[in-house]
Amino acid sequence: MTTNSRNDNTNTADIRNDRIVTNSLGNPINEPYATQRIGCFGPLLMQDANLLDSLAHFNRERIPERNPHAHGSGAFGFFEVTDDITDICGSAMFDTIGKRTRCLTRFSTVGGEKGSADTARDPRGFATKFYTEEGNLDWVYNNTPVFFIRDPSKFPAFIHTQKRNPQSNLKDPNMFWDFLTIPENQVAIHQVCILFSDRGTPTSYRKMNGYSGHTYKWSNKKGEWYYVQVHLITDQGIKNFTNEEAIDMSGKNPDCCTQDLFNSIEHSDYPSWTVYIQTMTEDEAKRLSFSVFDLTKVWPHSQFPMRRVGKLVLNENPKNYFAQIEQAAFAPSNTVPYQEASADPVLQSRLFAYADAHRYRIGPNYNQVPVNCPFASKFFNPMIRDGPMNVNGNFGSEPNYYGSNINYQFIQQDKPIQQHQEVWHGPAVPFHWATDAGDIDFKQATDLYQKVLSKQSGAQERLAHNVAVHVANASTDIQKKVVAMFTRVDPRLGQRIKEICDEKCNESKLRITPLVIMSKLLNNLQKEYDKLYYSKDIPDASNLQKCLKETHEFKNQLKKLQAHLNKNIQDQEQEQCGLSDTSSSPACIKGNAIDHDKIIKKRTLIQEKLNKTIKTWNHSIRKQSKLTQQQYNKFNKNGLSQMTNFNLDDIYKHKISRDNIRFVDEAIGFHIARYNIENLPIQYDGDEKGENIIHYLKNVYGIETNITLIFLQMGQIVYDLKHNKYDSCMKWINTIEMSEDTTNNIVDYHLKFELYILIGIDMIKNGFPSIDICKYFFDNIPKEIIVSEGIIKSYYFQTITEIVFRLIMQKELTGIDSIIEERLRSCVDIFIKEYCLHNKLSFDSPLFLVVLSGVISFQYFIKYNQIKILSHVGWTTEDELPFDVELPDFLSHFHPIFICPVLKEETTKDNSPYSLACHHVISKKALDKLSKNGSLSFKCPYCPIHTTVIKTQKVKFVKI
Repeated sequence: MTTNSRNDNTNTADIRNDRIVTNSLGNPINEPYATQRIGCFGPLLMQDANLLDSLAHFNRERIPERNPHAHGSGAFGFFEVTDDITDICGSAMFDTIGKRTRCLTRFSTVGGEKGSADTARDPRGFATKFYTEEGNLDWVYNNTPVFFIRDPSKFPAFIHTQKRNPQSNLKDPNMFWDFLTIPENQVAIHQVCILFSDRGTPTSYRKMNGYSGHTYKWSNKKGEWYYVQVHLITDQGIKNFTNEEAIDMSGKNPDCCTQDLFNSIEHSDYPSWTVYIQTMTEDEAKRLSFSVFDLTKVWPHSQFPMRRVGKLVLNENPKNYFAQIEQAAFAPSNTVPYQEASADPVLQSRLFAYADAHRYRIGPNYNQVPVNCPFASKFFNPMIRDGPMNVNGNFGSEPNYYGSNINYQFIQQDKPIQQHQEVWHGPAVPFHWATDAGDIDFKQATDLYQKVLSKQSGAQERLAHNVAVHVANASTDIQKKVVAMFTRVDPRLGQRIKEICDEKCNESKLRITPLVIMSKLLNNLQKEYDKLYYSKDIPDASNLQKCLKETHEFKNQLKKLQAHLNKNIQDQEQEQCGLSDTSSSPACIKGNAIDHDKIIKKRTLIQEKLNKTIKTWNHSIRKQSKLTQQQYNKFNKNGLSQMTNFNLDDIYKHKISRDNIRFVDEAIGFHIARYNIENLPIQYDGDEKGENIIHYLKNVYGIETNITLIFLQMGQIVYDLKHNKYDSCMKWINTIEMSEDTTNNIVDYHLKFELYILIGIDMIKNGFPSIDICKYFFDNIPKEIIVSEGIIKSYYFQTITEIVFRLIMQKELTGIDSIIEERLRSCVDIFIKEYCLHNKLSFDSPLFLVVLSGVISFQYFIKYNQIKILSHVGWTTEDELPFDVELPDFLSHFHPIFICPVLKEETTKDNSPYSLACHHVISKKALDKLSKNGSLSFKCPYCPIHTTVIKTQKVKFVKI
């Protein structure tokens, strides 16, 4: 059985002269868009074979795309021998000058998907299938003479970095550059320089070269063999896009190269390439300064000049893209006599990988597809048969083995291929090239930059620009590695990339959208507040502060943007209005006046655009999140403006409008109640407590005396409440009732009710007679209920009635301890809110930040700038507190860190502060004391969270 079919994909429709439409089984179709159903509005019938056949085939129209080289286009043509090279290669396709061999060429990008743009900065595939009389020959080349790797095991990882991030499904410059900057992978530097030069974005497939890259082995009929590299030099001339032109074209016409190739052939403007070879003997290869099998190196033309072979011409567009281009299968393993693969390890791996990819993508019988069929030779091998979609007759009754009684013919070559092989000796070893890229790996990249690109106007600058624009989107760490890598090519190149990269990074900060700015700020602030609040619920106060900081940061971004635009405008004015000494002539002045009017008009347009942008960005801030929107609306315009410009030294002064104090105080007061305010760094027992605290807070934290005194009173009342002493709180309530300010008395009654109920339940717990407890309620509560209104009245009336009923019926009040604890928490919560309100204390008091978050928050309100200047101390982003700070004389008696709440003493060098798992801080001695029994877990003195010694960390600081 033989196969000798042409690859023009002739199908059944071409054979049928009457062109009667049928389904895939040949049954005629009378109405292709009709469906069978029950009545005009009933369900479809499963007997509608035409519909089922159409849908089933539609679901299977696509085959897996190539990985890589998915996106591409191609055309048919011929190769014509123009020069005699029979002394180098004995293949039949080269045996006669003027001989033509039909061929198919496919061009492609590497990393992009099937629908990606032709203009992507990417190597281009340049694969050609020759239908020779000795079988099909595939040249699977690229448009660059070198490649990124020389170790085949790295190929899958490399291709992954050229494609999309597995999480975001986006192209990732961090992946791209991280792989290439690994020291041993920097052998790719030559290819990277080519890729980011103008040659990385050709304007047309017709206007680029093709290179074998790999070293091949060709032999003549005398048995002499040579190492060979092939070059296909375009006859149309090289033409490339700049980076900006490529980006612009990708939006206007992403298929521009495909369209250019098709249209040029359609209009009989046939593209062609002159084929050259470089040859090297085995002895010359041994004297080479690098391995002849190194895919990252080119052969010097001065040592190995190019020799012309013939011409490749494309003159026929495909009749059907899927059948003839998408199903085309190219593989380096498709060779003909006298042309074979060398020991290049990457090429050796491709011999298997490409053919295997086609078996997966098309099927095991992919060579029976007409475009892949060796129509110019007689294909006969009964060992290769069966398998899915075998359509060539499967060799009929031919035996599927070679036997002594079977008359099969085997053609002998003039010289067996085995005689052309090198001789190799050695054990099987795991090998890859030198660990890190050496100077020899950078030499050719340096020559490209200094000797080739220097002769092309602006080429060196464009290389630096293209690299910088791409790597500017990567992390700072990756950018540094890239700059260091290109510095090894040429220090000027590395420096220029760094300069442009820094400029692009600064510009991107100005162009960044407000949503991204807000998102980054939210993420960073969230981490900071997670340290301050171990609860999952972020306090309202924190949300408020976060909103203000976001707004403040946003205003700074707007200022930078406006300054940037103004500077650009001024530069243009100086340049165009002729502010130099050479522009003083009347003609110049007249011309400058016209230019000046244009600039003023342009400036007005920019200002209008900026104002519109600001309006849009302000809208984006409000839409950032529902919570931020709610907080934002609580502040009036003046109050917000003041708060975003607060001064740390004046932070304890009131900066909020009177209408908003209530909102802020309630939000903060609620969360103050969550913390034990007894843990203030100074223990105040005895007559000296006030003086000690006032002195400490005023000198160390800059807190005014009157604020400290107000706080001390609040702290004492809360302390009394938690120790079942209710007189001080009741006395404060009575004082408020007697004051002239009765704005919020209804809330005072709320506190009073809670206090009365707490006292009554406490009497029950302590065993007071029921009659005394009922008398207490009747003597104190009713008159308050009478004057109160609404929800408060009904709520407390119901609560008191329930308690009195249980007392009269002598029913036990279950869970009394938890009830008292809940009532006490509620009472303290309401008291702190009311106390803050009536004393006009707002959240920006540093004293309340101390209470709210413990000592770890003092870096937000301490006189940071003053201490920084006088003591030369600064905090890193990872530090919680400074340590061992030299303070000025007036603060010499007060340690700026904190007083350990466990031992009631200051931390020192020998008694360093340690951060617990909950981010609260205690001294080393306290840590030793709490864990002295060898316990694995102990309770934090600040909060109820348990921690371990293993999870503690010593607090660090940095010197400026």
